[in-house]
Amino acid sequence: EGDRVPGLADRFHEAIVRRGLDLSVRILERYAAERGFELADSEALGEVVCASLVGFSLQQTIFGARFAGLEDERFIAAWVDSTIAVIERLERSHVHV
Repeated sequence: EGDRVPGLADRFHEAIVRRGLDLSVRILERYAAERGFELADSEALGEVVCASLVGFSLQQTIFGARFAGLEDERFIAAWVDSTIAVIERLERSHVHV
């Protein structure tokens, strides 16, 4: 609908997408700081975390839930586990992303 309604895509991006990304970046930076390390590119990591959630949701919306291949609960469980694993690995190794 962005082509049919001037400014809609920009407003949606600022109000929803950018706001969610900024929140995730702040949370990741705070988590790292509380544990004594700094992320080299917290915005990129935040984008990966957010984009995976948005992508799964869009896939369900565009193609239908049956094309996503799994239920929401399984996706969220895997997303949480993998996000925690990445952050814990960074914390242990002090490798910066």
